[in-house]
Amino acid sequence: MDLRGKVLFTIRKVHFFKRWECYKGDNGSNSNNYKQKPVFQVTKNGHITLLRSHDANFYKLEALGGNCKSALMKIVDNQGGVVAEAKRKHSSSSGNSVVLGDDVLTLVVDAHVDHSLVVALFTVYGLIQRML
Repeated sequence: MDLRGKVLFTIRKVHFFKRWECYKGDNGSNSNNYKQKPVFQVTKNGHITLLRSHDANFYKLEALGGNCKSALMKIVDNQGGVVAEAKRKHSSSSGNSVVLGDDVLTLVVDAHVDHSLVVALFTVYGLIQRML
C-alpha cells in the first residue's frame, strides 16, 4: 500500500506451476481485474520475469547466508549487477554495532528501479521462504 492506503500490487500463488504472479493495483473482486496480465512472475527457485517490459528484463532473487554483516537477500539483473539488497539493520552507536533484530532490515535500491516493485519482490521472497 502507498501512504494513502491504495493497494499497489496484488500477489497470487499459482499452485500448479509453483510460482507467484504479481498484478498492478487491487486485483480483488472486480471481474475485469481477473483478465489483467501480471506485472511479473517469480518461480520457486527465484527467477523473476518482468512481463510488462518492452525489453526482456530477467532478474534473480539470491538468498545470502553467513555472518550478520552480509546481505540477507539481493536482486541481481541478467548482467550480474545488484539492483536491490536487504541487509540486517545495525545500531548507529559509536564503536560497537549491534544487530537490531532478525526482522529489522534496511533496503538499498538502485535509483533507476521502481521501489514499489522491489518491495513486492521482497514480499514474494518472504512468501517463498515461508517467512511471512
